[in-house]
Amino acid sequence: MVWGRMFGHCICESRKGACLSIEQTARRAGMGIAEWTAIEEGQVPQDITRLRAMAAAMKIRFDQIVMLVLLCERAWQL
Repeated sequence: MVWGRMFGHCICESRKGACLSIEQTARRAGMGIAEWTAIEEGQVPQDITRLRAMAAAMKIRFDQIVMLVLLCERAWQL
């Protein structure tokens, strides 16, 4: 749960850094507001298509989001 929250915090900061509201970002990513909010609260998407859409919506590189997912996932394995 902690690592999911860390992922969500990083996504939230990326969104804010792009000067986007949750509503704008969710719409750009083709997601509902509730789904985006859940991600920022710590639910890590398991669908690569969803991660690509998130990166495009915030205009960040896809590999940045993937790295966050991998870091969070590997932290559980330590």
